[in-house]
Amino acid sequence: MAIKYKFKLEALRKLREAIEERVKIEVGRINSEIQIRRDRIAEIEAEISLGFNSQESLGASGALGRNFQFYPLYIQGKREEREKLENEIYSLNMQYERKRLELNKARGMVKVVNKLKEKDYKKFRNELNKKEETEIEELNQIFKRKKWDE
Repeated sequence: MAIKYKFKLEALRKLREAIEERVKIEVGRINSEIQIRRDRIAEIEAEISLGFNSQESLGASGALGRNFQFYPLYIQGKREEREKLENEIYSLNMQYERKRLELNKARGMVKVVNKLKEKDYKKFRNELNKKEETEIEELNQIFKRKKWDE
């Protein structure tokens, strides 16, 4: 007769683990969004540098003044886009910090339930061991009585 262990708060443990997993996914999503924006900023820096180099090469070739009107507006637009992305990164970093705190709290909640489960399982094992020891002792006593009776 095998007695199986059943944790009474298993549903709560699974719920808390699901919450923790959801928050982990959100933290990962925020990290990827931050990285996408950082990559785009690096691209913008390269585009600005290319714009300056193109303007210099155009000037060296003896182009007309009206051809140069494009470059300041182009570079200003790129700088504004970079600033917008930096603001978005700042906002995402704030979200990341909030989610990180939420993740720590969720991990703590899971840890509490897991500790309760471990404690409950140890109690179950101890009770089962005591019961088995009692049964073995009873069988030993029965065996000894039969030996004495013979």
